[in-house]
Amino acid sequence: MDVHIDRDQNEATEDQNQDKKSDSWIENELGAQCAQFKGEQTNREQTGQTKKGDGKEPSDIDTKTEEFIKLLMEQNPDRSESVLSQMAAEGNERSPTLIRLAKEFEKRWTSEQPKPVNEQSVSQFLLGDTLQKISNQFESLSWPEETKDASVIYAEWLRAQNDANNNPKSRIRAAELREKLNVINTKREKFLNEHIKPILEDAGVKLPDFQFKIVQSLENRAADSEYEMANGTISILEVSALRQGTHPTAILCASTMHELAHHDQNALIIRELADELQINKDRLRLNYYESIGHNLDEKLLKGVLQWRDQVLSNKPLTEGEHKRAIAFIESFHDFFKPPVETSLMMRQREQLKSYISAFDSDRPINDLLEVKNPHQRERKLEYLLDKIPEEIAQDLKILEQAEQAEQAEQAEQAKKDMSSRVKKLDKELRDKLKPELDSKAAVLGAELMAKYLARAHEREAHPVGHRTYFFAKLHERRR
Repeated sequence: MDVHIDRDQNEATEDQNQDKKSDSWIENELGAQCAQFKGEQTNREQTGQTKKGDGKEPSDIDTKTEEFIKLLMEQNPDRSESVLSQMAAEGNERSPTLIRLAKEFEKRWTSEQPKPVNEQSVSQFLLGDTLQKISNQFESLSWPEETKDASVIYAEWLRAQNDANNNPKSRIRAAELREKLNVINTKREKFLNEHIKPILEDAGVKLPDFQFKIVQSLENRAADSEYEMANGTISILEVSALRQGTHPTAILCASTMHELAHHDQNALIIRELADELQINKDRLRLNYYESIGHNLDEKLLKGVLQWRDQVLSNKPLTEGEHKRAIAFIESFHDFFKPPVETSLMMRQREQLKSYISAFDSDRPINDLLEVKNPHQRERKLEYLLDKIPEEIAQDLKILEQAEQAEQAEQAEQAKKDMSSRVKKLDKELRDKLKPELDSKAAVLGAELMAKYLARAHEREAHPVGHRTYFFAKLHERRR
């Protein structure tokens, strides 16, 4: 699984739909509020209206903040927790509301207790003060001294790489810097593998073996990290691992713990299949593939079973752990083999994105949409937009009439004039269509993200990530 922030948003237009606004819309509204909050505060400090550190906060700003917090909690408490924790961790320390919010989260997230054995169990990361302990130790780590210039070298490599196609010297320099970065990545990989496991053990977290790997790119370009279900490897995006020169960032702490939560889930699934099937490893791997969609690596399977036998004393799953495992199996199955409705939404969004990029050219609309006549054009837009806006529908009719007039015209000059009119109308319609396509793609993106985050494995892993970020940021500020 991966960690990322999806920027897509869904703008609601009717009051009666207020309770159906997407989580991304909420986040966008809060983001705008935070920007206004910080902007107005910075302006006051720069103009001398408020002195930095004077302990005062404009009441109207704090009131707005409190209103947004209330709105978020009413909309979706589980999802809003992520946004609010980031707001509390990064917010201006002079806001009484944010100070109270941070204290409330800190108290709440260090006191969660295990569920009764007959209820679905809770991730071991979320119990007691586990994440606070892990975050404080993780954020306190110092990268190896010989890698302290990592962020500077990476920035220089990026500049040289961007200029490599035009400048031979830059190409040579980029290759030299890449070799240095590869050495740094290897050392930081080793550092993480050596230091994170003891930190988890100190916090009482029990996990089968895993490995960190620093990579230049991930399949999901919006992600900081990914967990490979098949082999238990956590891939960390190079830029995330090379940020700053001395300490791991809060973002790296959060994304790492998010992926470790998936590793915990994966181990539980393997234990569930082993307990249920009581069969040989080959059959278990086949069942895993049919359930999850991954070819389980023999080394990971062997490691999990040995860990279960040696560390957990071969204890079978409790009723609560069994329920949690089943929820994850169903969740991962739907993720890798999405329902038809979700697949269609994904296909529609991909087509929208491909057409949006094409709309930057001066080609006629029919060429851009790959259609041959007005009827096909209208049908394609109905598919892409679900419903064609009234203004666009009227413009389509005007364009169609102009095209028909151009074809019917016999006089050379008149035909030339009509051709110019068609081109003008076509361009005007293109300019109106692009933002409509952008908006629809954003809506679909928000809906797909909401579906993704609603799956059981992400509903558990995301709190692990954002609570880690919260504790790491607090520790960073107190350090």
